[in-house]
Amino acid sequence: GTFLQTLLPVGLISFVCLAVLCLVLPKELCRANLTNSVTIPKGHVLGYGVMFLCCLATVFRWIPDWACLLMIVGMALVLNRKLFGKVDYALLATFVCFFIFVGNLARIDVIRDFLQSIIAGQEMVISALVSQCISNVPAAVMLAGFTDQARALLLGVNIGGMGTPIASLASLISYQFYSKSHLSVNRYYLAVFSLVNFGLLALLLLAASGMAIS
Repeated sequence: GTFLQTLLPVGLISFVCLAVLCLVLPKELCRANLTNSVTIPKGHVLGYGVMFLCCLATVFRWIPDWACLLMIVGMALVLNRKLFGKVDYALLATFVCFFIFVGNLARIDVIRDFLQSIIAGQEMVISALVSQCISNVPAAVMLAGFTDQARALLLGVNIGGMGTPIASLASLISYQFYSKSHLSVNRYYLAVFSLVNFGLLALLLLAASGMAIS
């Protein structure tokens, strides 16, 4: 309840911003390439649904992490073992390295003392800025040890998913999908991405700061 209450105002503002941005999109219809369409068996859909619910249950700590991992791997092997050959292991390794990096970073005395000196009272802004460099989830893990202001940290790392492509793993994944398209223009994509994301980052930080003051 506290989690939802903290993020609901920013979430509503984000929804309005997305709705407005959608009005700027071209009005041409997007048509799927039906020649490459794949039919997924109903049993697989059910299996993937169970896997998704298992992951959610793990987030809520109803199921241990290791049990979820074993179940997901086992069901994937049964449903479609070829999926393991399609995983972007380089991207996963990059994300794992972020966690190893921030874990080691937080143990360096100079950096630990610096973070402790600047984060007090500025949890939201500092966590949003740190997210721009090491992604928002590793930033949350690293900074959680330096503050007891959970709400400010929660807002900061969620808003901090905006900004640079590295600020959120989802942004990196979407960029990879786009760059593999034969019509991709990477410079144009990054220019538009940066304009929209940094604009929303500034807007949401200002809105969240205003709500905190009021």
